[in-house]
Parts: sequence; structure tokens; C-alpha cells
Amino acid sequence: SNIFVEDFFDPMAAWRTARGDGFDWIVGNPPWVGSGEKGQAHALAWMSQNKHRPVVNRRVAEAFAWEARDHLRTGGRAGLVVEGMTLFSDQDSFRKAFFKSISVESVTNLVNLRRELFDGRAEQPAAVLVYGPDGPLPRSTTCVYSPLLVNQTTTAASSSRRARVWTLCLNQSEVRVIPQAELARGPALTFKLAMWGSPRDERLLQRLRARRDETLGSLKTRGWVARQGVWRRPATAPNAEFVPELVGKSALVRGALDKLQG
Repeated sequence: SNIFVEDFFDPMAAWRTARGDGFDWIVGNPPWVGSGEKGQAHALAWMSQNKHRPVVNRRVAEAFAWEARDHLRTGGRAGLVVEGMTLFSDQDSFRKAFFKSISVESVTNLVNLRRELFDGRAEQPAAVLVYGPDGPLPRSTTCVYSPLLVNQTTTAASSSRRARVWTLCLNQSEVRVIPQAELARGPALTFKLAMWGSPRDERLLQRLRARRDETLGSLKTRGWVARQGVWRRPATAPNAEFVPELVGKSALVRGALDKLQG
């Protein structure tokens, strides 16, 4: 009596009359399709009637995230797997409106695990949103977790074949607590910094923004050199630099890293 096979956006669906005062939990993986695809007529109608709840490129999963909120009971929570581009798209209308009007407890950015999840059945980057029915408080924060494949020791296999991903390791360096007001500004850069950057990177970019004529590219003309970090070279190599902080440290095996990230 509580299992329904219906279109979530169908206003006449039987589950709507059985919902009572709402649900404690809404958990799922809404379809990663556009409303223009076959079978999405109700989703398209929802988007037309809810212009105040923007979605990007008619993504049904984003519309699902909006609509799910209306079916949560007070104190309830929704946890949905959405497309990773929801976090990184240049079009920020969804992020601005969603983070401004809904209390989002956590965002898990699974972009770096795109080829590891779902047992190889999908390669599109994913993200998980966990949120409640209420709006954010003035100083609300959101936990942003961006696991990197290189830190997922459970994927290591004894042979050349990778182990199946069945759990995620939590690494402190991959967790950020970000004011939700910052997320509501909409820039994808916020999630990029949470994944790859540091507070120092953020301060540098803020200083560049303050100087409107400055960019990372323009810094090259002032003698700045962009590098990927420490590069191990022979002492006789041109421009080789001695780094005393690395004396006595274990060697970094690049080949093993390349296999993990490939």
C-alpha cells in the first residue's frame, strides 16, 4: 500500500494523496535527463509553472530537488544524487536560488570519483545534496566534502585491477565548512576551491579580484611561474632548487599516482 510506480511530477499521482503531512526522509537518484526528453512532459510543465525555482538546462534532477522540499515533514531531510554540473556549471541560477532559500546541511562532491562509482555503469560526475524543508538561518553553514580518488585507500587492489568501491574514506583535508551565504552567491569557484584549493589560494584570488586589471595570466608578465608543486629533478638540472623541508621524507612515486587518477 505504500509502493507507487508513478511520475513524481504528475499532479494527479496517487502517492500525493497518501503522503499525509509529509515524509521524514526522501532519498533517491532522480533522472539525469532534460525535460525535453521522452517521458518528461510533467517535469516540463512543472518548470513552466515554477519560474521562481530556476533549473539549469532543464535538468530534471534540479527540479526534483526543488519539489522534494515541499514533501518533507518538519524536521525531515532529503538526500539526492544530482549531476556534478549542478555545482560547476557556469550558469549559476539554480545554485543562487537553492542555497538562498533552503537550509543545505551538506554537499558531497563526487566529481573526482566519476569513473569509480556505480560499479562502472555510469561515468558522469555526481554530487549529493542533503537538506531540510526550512530556509537557512543568517549564519548557516554547509559541510562540503570533496573526496579525492588518491585518498580512497579502499579502492586499492592487490593486482592491476582496481577494487570495487563500496565505501568512502573521510579525509580531514577534503572537508570544508562554508557559510551558506557564500554558496548562495553562486560561483562555481567556491566548490572548486573546496575541492582543490586552500585558504591561501582563496586570498590570492580575492586580491586579484580587488585589482580588476589583474588575472592569473597577467601575473606571468611580472615574473610569476605557475607550477604543479614540487618537481623532483637532478641537482644538475637547470633551475634546480634545494628544498631542505623534504630531506628525509619518503619519495613520491608518481607512477602509482598516475594509475590511481587515470
